[in-house]
Order: sequence, then structure tokens, then C-alpha cells
Amino acid sequence: MAGGRVVAALAALCAARAMTTNATWCSARNHRRLAGGCVHSLRPALPHAAAARLGALLQRAWQQNGFLYATNCRRSGDACECGNKKMRMRPADSAPAQAAAVYCRDKRGGFIYSKHELDRSSTAPAVLAKTVDALIRPRLEDAIGGPVANLTDWFASAFQPGGWLGIHTDVGLGHVAFVLNLTPDDNAFRGGDLEFAEGHTMGHAVSPKFNSLAAFRVGAGATPLPHRVAAVDAPRGSLPRLAITGWY
Repeated sequence: MAGGRVVAALAALCAARAMTTNATWCSARNHRRLAGGCVHSLRPALPHAAAARLGALLQRAWQQNGFLYATNCRRSGDACECGNKKMRMRPADSAPAQAAAVYCRDKRGGFIYSKHELDRSSTAPAVLAKTVDALIRPRLEDAIGGPVANLTDWFASAFQPGGWLGIHTDVGLGHVAFVLNLTPDDNAFRGGDLEFAEGHTMGHAVSPKFNSLAAFRVGAGATPLPHRVAAVDAPRGSLPRLAITGWY
């Protein structure tokens, strides 16, 4: 009987591992397929219960107005001032800033964004800070096939209908970037893919499925991977695209 239970347990473990999707896409510019020019995708990234707890925490924070609107553009007449300085504000005060971000995106393109980020003065970031590194680090190491150290920065984001993140590279923000998606799969929205450029077109897209992790190297010597978050299209009242983004 004991032997039968062991066999059954091993079979269940193998089945669970078989359900894990661990895929790698490498840029054509990275002809030697070095880690620095590749995107690693892992799903499920965390044990389901842990991912569900993190997702529920972000959902509650969203429903309780625990996010701030964030953009990097302001409009002055017909001119746009867009840079690396992030402007955050209460959602109730954000309509002019959102309109300016759309105007500047359509006028000049490039690295412009319109999104929401978890308010660091709320209680949720303190709770997340205790668990994010412990949960994500081992799975990130599984995804990229090597060790990482020192979580340099992270934030939780929410992309409402119409929200987007313009193209950029993350070079200089760390050695490895990651995105952990936490919106339930039954939420009705389209778009929000993490898209990677290949020349003048998008060569690879990572869908923001619940409990999926995308990781790629951004440090010295890495092949730059320009990427963006495609605009979200969702019914009003649906949950936004929720994710935790960070760098090691």
C-alpha cells in the first residue's frame, strides 16, 4: 500500500509539472541565443493559493481607491513635456492628465504611459513587500535558469480601459526585469499584452494571463529588448490589468 501511495504521489507531481508552461523567445538579433536577448515566460508562476492572495489584495486596494494615476507627460498648449519624471495623483483629479497623455501619445509617440500604481502610503505595499521577494525570487530563477539577488525596486500597476505603457527598454534599472500578472482569467478585457519589438514591428507578445511570469535581462551586456504594454480594452466596471513589476 505504501508503495502504491508513493507511485501515486510521484504521478501527481509529474502531472503538476507537466502543466507548467516554461517558454523562451529570443530576439533574432540575438543570433547566439544568449540569455540577454530572450524573454522567459512561466505559468503557473506561484502556487495558486499564493497568487490568489496577492491578486485579491490588489483587487481590494483597487476597489478601495488605493491606486494613484501615473503618467510622465504634461501638456502646455500644443506642446508636450514628457520625460522620466513620474507624476502621480488621485484618480478623481486625473481626467486632465489622462487627456494630456493621450494627446501627447498621438502627437509624438515614444515612451509615454497612462496607468495606475499602488499608493505606497497605503497598507497594501507593506504587506506585499514582505512576500514579493520570497515568492517571486525562486520562480524567477527557475525561469531564467540562474540566480538573482537584490530586489532593487518593484511596484504594482493597474491598467484601466484605454491604459497603456509606451515602448522602452528598462536598461539601467537592474539586471533582470519581471512582470507577474494577477488579474483573474475570467475578467472581461482584451489587450494589455506585454509586447516585444523586433525591428519596426512587434515580434513577441506575452498575454497577461493570471499567475503568469515574464522575465528578461536588462543589465550590462544584455541585448536591449524594446517592449510596451498594449492598450487595454475592457468594459467599464471590469477589473483593470493588475500586475507586479520589478527588477533584480
